[in-house]
Amino acid sequence: MNPSNEDLRLLVKVSRFYYEDGLNQDAIKDRLGLSRSKVSRLMAQAREQGVVQISVVSPAQLYLDLESRLEERFGLQEALVVESQPGDPQDAVSRAVGHGAAGFLVRALQPLSTVGFAWGSTFDPFVSYTFDKDLGLGAGRYIVRVGAISSTIKRSTASG
Repeated sequence: MNPSNEDLRLLVKVSRFYYEDGLNQDAIKDRLGLSRSKVSRLMAQAREQGVVQISVVSPAQLYLDLESRLEERFGLQEALVVESQPGDPQDAVSRAVGHGAAGFLVRALQPLSTVGFAWGSTFDPFVSYTFDKDLGLGAGRYIVRVGAISSTIKRSTASG
């Protein structure tokens, strides 16, 4: 059933108030004399009927589609893909992965979290990046421990 012109006008009005003017649902209900649930239903109806169309534009250097496919295929909570170009030297790729891992860890790490690391070519850039950027991991507790692990491993592999 197609909405009447009055129904359509209300769908558009509520949608504009919310998406263009930045009003929240409570402000819209007060302004139009509607219940909050009516505003919510109208917003859902506006999307269903194509009055509101939402698109998310992902910049080219982000690989969110690939990340989503990896998460789905391997049952991951989150995947992170970083950019590199064919022919990039290994140290540049390692830096990109290390920086990406550091950014993820800052966002994901909670107090009293346990994190395991495997030694590899991306670990040193990860540690360096966390020190260089003061990533706010809280009183330096986490970074100091990561740095100590890195230094210990470097010393033991150099002498062995």
